[in-house]
Amino acid sequence: MFQRVTVALDGSALGETVLPWVRQLLGEGSVKVWLVHAVAPEAEWVWGYAALGQPMPLPRPHAENYDSLARGYLDRVAASLAAGERVRPIVREGEPAAVIVRAAQETDAQLIAMSTHGRTGLGRLLLGSVADQVLRSSGRPVLLIRPDQAALQAAEQAHNAPDR
Repeated sequence: MFQRVTVALDGSALGETVLPWVRQLLGEGSVKVWLVHAVAPEAEWVWGYAALGQPMPLPRPHAENYDSLARGYLDRVAASLAAGERVRPIVREGEPAAVIVRAAQETDAQLIAMSTHGRTGLGRLLLGSVADQVLRSSGRPVLLIRPDQAALQAAEQAHNAPDR
């Protein structure tokens, strides 16, 4: 059904809970996937996730290294999907929702896939929602995965595996 899919990844275990769905899509033949990672522009901070899943500021690595670290991360994820040239990385500087939407436009994606915290109330008000921004501004179908605790634990184990 979908031939071109943009997948948003932020480097966290939660973000990677979308990967089982991506594997299913890739198993359906000629699907092409673009893995997208946004690098915060000229910022001193990026968002990371503590063991409890709460956002916390982490110092941004030196800008000249961060792009290569992000590309290395996406290359490892692409290799784990074992789909060869059908999976390609995109690393762009910018606000995450804008980067994801722009990448979907550039690749003419028929679907955007990403994980979400599913925050509501004050948490959503204070932290915002990249998923909500993408959903409202992309004009494309968006597959949002809100993992249950078991899926998140499995993703954390895979994310923290020694071969990564």
